[in-house]
Amino acid sequence: MKVKAIAEKYDVNRWTVRQHLIRREIPVRRRGIDETLIPKVIALYRAGNTLIEIGHQLGVNPGTLRNTLRNEGVELRVAAPRSRSARPHAAD
Repeated sequence: MKVKAIAEKYDVNRWTVRQHLIRREIPVRRRGIDETLIPKVIALYRAGNTLIEIGHQLGVNPGTLRNTLRNEGVELRVAAPRSRSARPHAAD
C-alpha cells in the first residue's frame, strides 16, 4: 500500500506515515529515481531520446529525469519550440 493511500485512509500527513514506517524498519521506497537507472538515463538522453520518451520507457516523471541529469552534470538540450496547431479563424 502506498504511503499516500495510508495517510488518506487515516487522515494523517504522509510524513507522519513515513516516519512510523521507518521507525519500525519497514522499507519505504525513496522518492526520485533508482540510482541504478542513472547510467541508462544518461545514455538514452545522450543518444537523442527526449525526457518524455525516457520517462515513458522507465516509468519516471520527465521532471525527475531532468533534475537527475542536471545533478549528474549532463548538459541539457534546449527544448525545440512547440508548434502551434493551425486553428480555424472565425469568419468576419
